[in-house]
Amino acid sequence: MWRYRRFRQLLIAAFLAGTVPSAAVFAAPPDRPVVFVPGILGSRLCQGQDILWGNIFSLNNFGKLQISLDRPRPEITSCGLVEKIALLGPFWAVHQYDDVIATLRKLGYRDGKTLFVFAYDWRLSNFETAKSLQSFIDGTVELRSGKFDLVAHSMGGIVSRIYLQQFNGTAKVRKVIYLGTPFAGSMNALATLSNGWGTFANRVAGGLDTIRRTILSFPAFYELFPRYDNCCRIGSESGFQSIDILNYEIWQRYNWLPAE
Repeated sequence: MWRYRRFRQLLIAAFLAGTVPSAAVFAAPPDRPVVFVPGILGSRLCQGQDILWGNIFSLNNFGKLQISLDRPRPEITSCGLVEKIALLGPFWAVHQYDDVIATLRKLGYRDGKTLFVFAYDWRLSNFETAKSLQSFIDGTVELRSGKFDLVAHSMGGIVSRIYLQQFNGTAKVRKVIYLGTPFAGSMNALATLSNGWGTFANRVAGGLDTIRRTILSFPAFYELFPRYDNCCRIGSESGFQSIDILNYEIWQRYNWLPAE
């Protein structure tokens, strides 16, 4: 684990600094600010003062995140980055982005000066979120006046790419690091629809029907569907059938829809 973290530090340092990794890279202050864009599930979501996603009770609250057009609910907004979730005090925690942020700080980035985190409502369309990223950048003095870098994880890379291509981001962004971004879609989206997150997590979240009903209300979820040729198949490695995931009959046949 230590070697992996060290390698990641060197990789990010070398790319952002544009030099061969060395001790000097870690000592020198950064040339430009950096914006970190997390992936799906990586930002806290709050309803007023209550955290619905991003703490130990996230799974219990998952059904409350459903977007309903005919039954408006109190506004849910992003309220910070999910860095880690303490499950048993200091003894057991789920680490989300605390390692990445710690790495950037070790490289000399300073919160609010050269290090910025763009937390967002990951339920919404990535195109809507990219527009919010533009507003975030234009509203931050340290970013709007000069060049900066982007470090984006998973779906955050899709948001960043839309920002670059459709909101003139290339005029301001010097370098981008994409960490595991599914530009051609992700099978994990279908896996969640098919199986949820496992027996225990599904039960805590209110059951597989609740998970399906909730995620199917998120525009961003559809934008993560795999789109490459022969992406999807059912069966074993030796005997399988390719399927069209945009065919409604397939969804019925394999029970991907909520009961209703």
